Amino acid sequence: MNRDIVNAQTAFEKADAFGPFQPWFFLGVAAIEIVMMTAFGFAIIKSIIHRKQLEDHSWWLISTVFIIMMPALGRGIQMYMLVCT
Repeated sequence: MNRDIVNAQTAFEKADAFGPFQPWFFLGVAAIEIVMMTAFGFAIIKSIIHRKQLEDHSWWLISTVFIIMMPALGRGIQMYMLVCT
C-alpha cells in the first residue's frame, strides 16, 4: 500500500513517466485494496467459524481465492504497464 502512495506522489511530480496512469489511479488502488483485505479477512474468519460444516467451510475458503484474485491481477497489470511502457 505504501508503494501505491509513493507511485501516486511520483506520478504527480513526473506525469510523463507514468503514461496513462494518473495519481488518482494509484490512490484508488490503495482504497480498493483496503476493502479487499477486509473482505479476505472476513472470509477467513467465516471459514474458521464454519469449519464443522464442510460445504460452508469450503465455500468460504474458495471465496478467498476470488477475493484476492482481483487485487493481485490489478497489481500484475500495473507492474507490467509500468515496466514495459
